[in-house]
Amino acid sequence: MYINLLCGRCSIAPIFQVSCVTGENLDLLYKFFNTVPPLHTSHSQESLEQQLAEFHVDELFNVPEVGPVLGGILTRGVAQVGDRVLVGPSETGKFCETKVATIRRNRIPCTLVRAGQTATVTLDHTEHADFRKVSTTK
Repeated sequence: MYINLLCGRCSIAPIFQVSCVTGENLDLLYKFFNTVPPLHTSHSQESLEQQLAEFHVDELFNVPEVGPVLGGILTRGVAQVGDRVLVGPSETGKFCETKVATIRRNRIPCTLVRAGQTATVTLDHTEHADFRKVSTTK
């Protein structure tokens, strides 16, 4: 049993014995996932997407011939390739303006990322030293 912190009541957490080799009981797991309510209602998701974009950086990578790659989650708003963004704060507390060069979700190139989605992002004309694990805001 676990405490459901969102509703403040006790709930039962099911345990599924599944096999990734034979696929046994995967249908039960899929049925369970289809009955779990979404984290956000469509109205609250739409409200989040109307706000200014804020990307929280969890990982920093330096990819040869690409430059710095930021991995994280967009906590609010919508970010698209070509959007002008502020990155920071730097060690000195300043923000620098740059542009979103590429976005990838699950290693697949895409043109935008919405609130609640994870992604990796590359930015135009930035130095790796400018980044810390904080956030970028549009």
